[in-house]
Amino acid sequence: MKRVSLFLSILLLTLPLSAEAISFKGGYTKVRMQDGKKEIVLSGGAQVQTGSLSLSAKTITLSGDDYDRISLSGDVTVVDTEQGLTMQSPAVGYVRSTGVLSVQSWVEIDDTTNEISASAGSLSFNRQTGLMQLEGQVRLLRAASKGIMRCTSDTLTYDRDHKRLQLAGDAVITWNGDVYQAHVITVDLDSEEIQLEGSIKGTVHG
Repeated sequence: MKRVSLFLSILLLTLPLSAEAISFKGGYTKVRMQDGKKEIVLSGGAQVQTGSLSLSAKTITLSGDDYDRISLSGDVTVVDTEQGLTMQSPAVGYVRSTGVLSVQSWVEIDDTTNEISASAGSLSFNRQTGLMQLEGQVRLLRAASKGIMRCTSDTLTYDRDHKRLQLAGDAVITWNGDVYQAHVITVDLDSEEIQLEGSIKGTVHG
């Protein structure tokens, strides 16, 4: 056990001092060397902390220059305390230098900052710009002033910094008993203004 702890301490010392520090743990840890490149593979309750991100999964791999890339697979949970976000998915990738989280499989998101829950077939989220792209059977719920706003579409762009949603492709919003349908629907989360563009349909109550 002492040898394992010492080995992990040495690995931590090799992580870059110029970037966000990385701390990690796992029931089983190994280092792989290939073509002079080193990978750290964690499994068995694997956990990684980098900045405000806490990541857990069945398997986590740290790779690339300065361990820039983090790949997670199996029961992945990502918690960003700074952004107020929690994500769950079978597999997630994160590039530390760009701040981009990417998911190519089903993902569920809980945004406590803007009172939003969503799910989709894939996701790309740039933590530096606050832009989130969701694709594939997008479903989003927002706690609004007149009850739950339900949104569905093929794709959705969520600008967290400016609090705007843009739904595209079979976009539908159901809210306060009204239904809005259009090719593109834009929502201002602060003012709760809804704008519709192209092939507009709807049902509203006076």
